[in-house]
Amino acid sequence: MNIKMPTTLSPEQLKEFKAIYFKNFNIELSDDEAYKKGLHLLQFMATILDLSGAYFVDNE
Repeated sequence: MNIKMPTTLSPEQLKEFKAIYFKNFNIELSDDEAYKKGLHLLQFMATILDLSGAYFVDNE
């Protein structure tokens, strides 16, 4: 399987990631830090899902 690798975060996703990160770690990230960490997290999860075969697409 090939999951499309995320390459960007929308402004809304960036804002949500920053809020979640702050809630869990009590650390406020800059936009640049949040963008890098958020994108790396998405890419990591896409890789894990792809390798595990846990992700599937329903073509119906």
